[in-house]
Order: sequence, then C-alpha cells, then structure tokens
Amino acid sequence: MSFTLHPRSWYGWQMIPGYVGERCVPFFSPCHLRSVTAHKSGRGLLTLEVWLTGYAEGVQTMEVPLRVIHRGGDYLIAQILSPNAPDTDRCVVISHVEFEWIRQFCPALWQSRPPAHFGSAAMGSVSLYLNALFDVEAPAGTPAAFQIQGRTAQQIAKELQLPHHGPEERKMLLRLAKMVVKTAAKRGNTEAVEELDDLLDVTSGRMGIPPMTWKPDLCCDVVVFSVLRFDGCAWDAELEREHPPDGFGKHLAQLYEAHFSRRPWKLHEDPMVNWGVLYWLQRSQKWSGLPRRTARLLAWLFTQLHDQPVPCGYGKTEYAEKYRRLIPAAAELAHKWTTLLGDYPSTPD
Repeated sequence: MSFTLHPRSWYGWQMIPGYVGERCVPFFSPCHLRSVTAHKSGRGLLTLEVWLTGYAEGVQTMEVPLRVIHRGGDYLIAQILSPNAPDTDRCVVISHVEFEWIRQFCPALWQSRPPAHFGSAAMGSVSLYLNALFDVEAPAGTPAAFQIQGRTAQQIAKELQLPHHGPEERKMLLRLAKMVVKTAAKRGNTEAVEELDDLLDVTSGRMGIPPMTWKPDLCCDVVVFSVLRFDGCAWDAELEREHPPDGFGKHLAQLYEAHFSRRPWKLHEDPMVNWGVLYWLQRSQKWSGLPRRTARLLAWLFTQLHDQPVPCGYGKTEYAEKYRRLIPAAAELAHKWTTLLGDYPSTPD
C-alpha cells in the first residue's frame, strides 16, 4: 500500500537543503499535518497545512504547495513549489515518524525531554509523546477509544476469548473488529491499526492467542539481568569492524529485520543471532519502549534463552552473578509468559 497522508497526524519532515550550511545540509523536524488538499490535475499536486515544530523562526503553521515525485510504502518525496521564488530547488521527504527517527535526527529534543518524561503512555506511542511534548490536543469529536455499536476494540477482544460464544456470534464479533480497524485507519490512527491487528489474529480460530491488551513487563530485574549476561556491545563492535560503521545497534537491527520481524518465529541456528536480537530489543526498550508485537518477541526470546548459557567469550560476569539468584524467578516468569503467548509465536502474520 502506498504511503498516504492523514490530517491530524504526526510525520517526519526532512527538507533538502535546509537552512544552514553552504551546500546541502538537511533540515529535520517532527511535523503535525493539519490538512491535505489534493489538486486533481493528474500532476501529483498537493497543498499541505503543516505545523513545523523545528522551524528556524519558531514553531508555526504554514501552507506548503508540493508536487509528489515518488510515493513509497512508508514515505513520499515531493518538490516544494514556491510561487514567490520559482528558482528555489527544495525537496521534502515526509515519512512515518517513530521514536528512532526522533532520537537520531532531533537528538537535542530527545535528550532534553525524552518519552519517559511524559509517563508510560507516551513511552508506548510516538503520537502521544509528540502530543504531550508540543501540547497538541486530540481533535474535537475524536473519541479516545474507537467504538462500533457501543463496543470498543478491547471489549470485542475480551468477548472473543469467552468459550460460550458460538460460531455465528464469533462471526459477528469478527465483523465488528474489522469495522473498528477500518474506522481507525480512516482517521489516520496508525497506532490503533497496528494494535488492532492483534485482535484480528484472535478471531482466526486460534483462541490460545493472548488478548490484545496483554503486553509483557520487560523492565524487571529478571529480564534485564538475563539479557545483560550477554555482552552485546562487544559483538556489535565486532560487526562494526566487519562492515562499514553505521552507529550502535544498526547491524543488530538488521538481524532482527532478517530473522524476526515477522511470525512465525523460530530460533536461529547461530546462537549469536538470537542473543544479539534479544540484546538489541532490550536496549531499545530502555530507550523508547517497544510496540506490542515487538515486546512480545522480546518476551518469547526470554522464554527460549532464560535458562541457556551465553555464547562462549561473550559473558559478563557482573550480570551473570546478579542473575544467578534470580534463576527460580526467571523460570516462573518464563512459564507464565509461555502460557500467555500460547501459539502466537508459531502463527504467521
């Protein structure tokens, strides 16, 4: 599906060139899209009303005429049309914004007021984080929870778990769930759509899949010390020497994309891959929180590796000693999470 702009949503704004430097230093800013006007000319012309939070002259709303050059799955590239300065050669890349985008391209913003500053809700949603950071309220008339026929998505999910429902009732609930997803998508709530995908998994007949409201607690000592027994920094440094430098964790992130970004999940034959991805996920959790699906992957990897030895040469004695006293608690937690995960890891996306 091609990238689509939705009003009242946050995006990443990368303008080339920016306002500083002698040649081509880009300008990066989180951008709140207020409105989109498509000029039905067949030439890809749009006018956006945008709120640029990092604009050189202060946060302000402006109208920006664009001609779309390329539209990808998660971004679009457009030429900025300037009627008052037709010779100006500027383009913009508008993309989905995420925590890592802000951390890399707006480091001063990230360091001064990180998501944790605004509480757990902001740590789990980049839109809620940016709303809190820039004091943006939800548009009037937009409910906090999407409802269809008086039911929220969470209520539907819980009802689908109840064994007394017959086939016809489940079909009805499935239709309601799809309507909730469709409504959320139309309103541009990408977080809701991602979250509700889990609900549709529940309706597939595999009733052992956990309810969509479950998200593991990944910050407890049992999980942290279990992961940090593995010296992920040392292995990341080795990968940096074997490949062109690309910043901490980039190669570990590539391993995640290659082997664990989609279900079904199964352990890689090379233990270093499994431990490297687990380490990278735990560090990502520390920086910005994890989406529900990715958090479940971390939980599943914990259930698989909590009682396994760290690959030879990559152990960290300090954390191994701290973890030793937590081994009984780790076994209990792994059993609990295995039950909650059900057959979720083995089902396809």
